[in-house]
Amino acid sequence: AAAAAGVVLFLVLSFDGRSSQGRIRPREGIARLYLASGVERASSTIQRGLCPAEDEGDFGSGDVEFMASHDYQRLDVSSIPIGLAHSYTAPPPHITRDRTIYGRCACEAGLHNVTLWPDQRPNESIIVQTDEVRWVRWQRGVRNIRWFCSGMNFSKTARVNLATGQWFSVQFTLANTPNMFGPVGCCKGKLSGFVHMNTWLDTDY
Repeated sequence: AAAAAGVVLFLVLSFDGRSSQGRIRPREGIARLYLASGVERASSTIQRGLCPAEDEGDFGSGDVEFMASHDYQRLDVSSIPIGLAHSYTAPPPHITRDRTIYGRCACEAGLHNVTLWPDQRPNESIIVQTDEVRWVRWQRGVRNIRWFCSGMNFSKTARVNLATGQWFSVQFTLANTPNMFGPVGCCKGKLSGFVHMNTWLDTDY
């Protein structure tokens, strides 16, 4: 990388302007090509470093967090049964929020829905459409929730540690991904799916 930067710098410093006929001299044209190529490669490298495919990381502490970014798997979407678990659109009574977990879909993915299932049990999946909230409780304990958005070919994992019958909710919306780094920012501000998960505890009130 340092050698390439040196070549670009040498070529830039070797500019000698336009000829009297107004044509770009050969070495200026070559320098411009090298410079444009170098900027494009740098932008791509920075974006890959800042925005990997799983595009998430630990965020904050306590009971609100972003999902860990290190656990995702390539996925054959056709192998996942479609929404076989029973879920509800209305919240149950006598519960209080336990934990909140957020996740982002891949860039420009999730424009329609998100599919989730417990642990290695895809036959107990649920599907949540855009601008919808679903409530579910599985009849066996759940350590991890695996999920993917429409348009993705890999799944991600949220660590939840649900007890048998514990309530779990999912809200799915669309959001413009923040673009704090200008032309090399994550997703360049494009619309993508956003997953909002909660675990809940039973109460006496």
